[in-house]
Amino acid sequence: MPICCGWESEENAGGAVFGGTAGDVFSGASSTSGGMIVGGEAGDVFTPPLVTNDPTAGGAEFGGEAGELFGFTDATEGGAEFGGEAGDVPEFNDETEGGAEFGGEAGDGYGPPVHGEIIYPPGEFTFVAETSADHFVECWGPGGSGLGMVADEEVKCSGGGGGAYSGRTVNLTLGVGYLVVCQSGGSELPSTFEPTVTARRVIAAPGKNATGDLGGEGGQVADCIGDVLFKGGNGAGPTGVPSGGGGGGGGAGSLTDGNDGLPGTNPTGGFGGLGGAVSGGDGANGADAGFSALDGGNAGGGGGGGGTGTTSGGIGGPGRVRITW
Repeated sequence: MPICCGWESEENAGGAVFGGTAGDVFSGASSTSGGMIVGGEAGDVFTPPLVTNDPTAGGAEFGGEAGELFGFTDATEGGAEFGGEAGDVPEFNDETEGGAEFGGEAGDGYGPPVHGEIIYPPGEFTFVAETSADHFVECWGPGGSGLGMVADEEVKCSGGGGGAYSGRTVNLTLGVGYLVVCQSGGSELPSTFEPTVTARRVIAAPGKNATGDLGGEGGQVADCIGDVLFKGGNGAGPTGVPSGGGGGGGGAGSLTDGNDGLPGTNPTGGFGGLGGAVSGGDGANGADAGFSALDGGNAGGGGGGGGTGTTSGGIGGPGRVRITW
């Protein structure tokens, strides 16, 4: 019988339409005809393409065997994803993986770099290095003390000098102890860092105590040891009788010298010198006539001079030692 247009979609005509034998069964989307649709044999079962993101199809999708399990971010697949063995667990921020992550052996411990700072008050101490590395050691000499006046004595009323500054980079060894000596104000003794190797010493000169109506001299660079050096400011005296006390000299900072104190006038005390930048202690102001003076600021400020009358001068500011790594 001739084939007519109305029969082109008839199931029992599928074979003829697609090149088979009349009578073959064809169902356009029937799973039993999959073989013929995609080039297989009649009767083969056709399964639609695997779901791209189906984890159970990972093997087939990425070159493995059908049915293998693939987890894109599953930690248990880390080995396979990153070149190890299946089942290896990658812990990117796990310290025990530090060796492998940073060029060592797997299992090496990874500790973050050690950094810190310590500041010492007056006293004698032992600094034990926590790491073998360069340390920046800074010393401030103590400030000198000022003078007041006792009735019927000659005029004094002058301010003390400011302490000097010394800084140096020193390579220290893990676990080794190093002697630190920080001096009190008015002691006229230097603040020091004393390693076993002399070439690595750090010493900051003190400000001098006031004498008579002359202010104390600031700590001098020539009396220091270090790579970065600044001098302390000089203390000042009074301008006559009666008079306010002279201001103490400013302690040196890590960037600039300390400033000189100003003389006292009648009846007002002179201003203390500002401490150098950064961290220099300010010199204390001189006291007005009839009053005692204040102490110098921390990190080497000179004590102020007391005013004329029965008064006392201020004590110099304490020294300081700071270690940074």
